[in-house]
Amino acid sequence: MPKIFAESLTESWDLLAESDASHLALNLTQKSVFKSPIPFKEKGTEKTVNSKVTLHLNGQGKVERHDEEWDWQGNKSEEYGWKGKMMQARKKVNAKLVEKSVPTDPAKVQGR
Repeated sequence: MPKIFAESLTESWDLLAESDASHLALNLTQKSVFKSPIPFKEKGTEKTVNSKVTLHLNGQGKVERHDEEWDWQGNKSEEYGWKGKMMQARKKVNAKLVEKSVPTDPAKVQGR
């Protein structure tokens, strides 16, 4: 994220009533400022996204996975046709790119 955004701020968040011991659901409003121009966006352009974030917890209270629904739009899967398939493929490619660029060894994480 720091390579794309000059600034990213959590403007607000609320714990949703549907939360329980197996998952925490949040209403999150995040404002980001683009660091440099990207297609159709100028440097300094701001983007605010209101998301529903769900953290799925295991029996020890640790996060097993998270779902983020931008603008509260459910995540599309193959059952939504070609658009869902494209979104799933994009997520897999993005995950692989992040995995290659972010250290997974805690000893290599800055600030430790």
